[in-house]
Amino acid sequence: MGGSFTTAAPPPHSLEWGALKVADTLTIGKASPRPSPSPIRKIDRAITRFENVLGVALIVTVVIVVAMQIVFRFCLSQPLSWSGETATYLLVWTTFLGMAIAQRERAHVTMQVLPNLSRAARRVVDWICWFATFGMFFFLGAGGLQLSFLHHVQRSPATGLPIWVVYCALPVGGALGLWHTFQDLPRLLRHDDGTKAWH
Repeated sequence: MGGSFTTAAPPPHSLEWGALKVADTLTIGKASPRPSPSPIRKIDRAITRFENVLGVALIVTVVIVVAMQIVFRFCLSQPLSWSGETATYLLVWTTFLGMAIAQRERAHVTMQVLPNLSRAARRVVDWICWFATFGMFFFLGAGGLQLSFLHHVQRSPATGLPIWVVYCALPVGGALGLWHTFQDLPRLLRHDDGTKAWH
């Protein structure tokens, strides 16, 4: 007298049924853990954060210094002796840091001269552009570093700031630009679909 026993499913509107649906939803919607970023990616994020913070700080400081000069010169008739020099040096740093940020964002001004190049010719042009960019940032950094060493004892007349601090904008901008140029290599190496790799 053998018999089979089956377990009946809970009614659709019972508490058990609702608990099972919630458990299924949580199981299905549970996101898989994201892989941790590579060390290169972590360094790139840190450099990007550094560039953004320093860029904003430089621009804000320039605005404050120029505004102070306007107030002291035209409202108080007591022009500041150091404001013009300070604003100039800050703009130098802003310029070379901005070059690196523009390389990171691929925002440098370009001109499309040969729009109908073949796929192979476009790849050749892309590599020429990459080496030219690499060379520019390399010589910018190397030349700026040499200038910093040559003028390490000289000071500015108005603020007394060591001139090497100003010239350091060149090697810093060059080094950051080189980093972002190297970050373009994987995209350039994967450029096999005929799309334009350089803006």
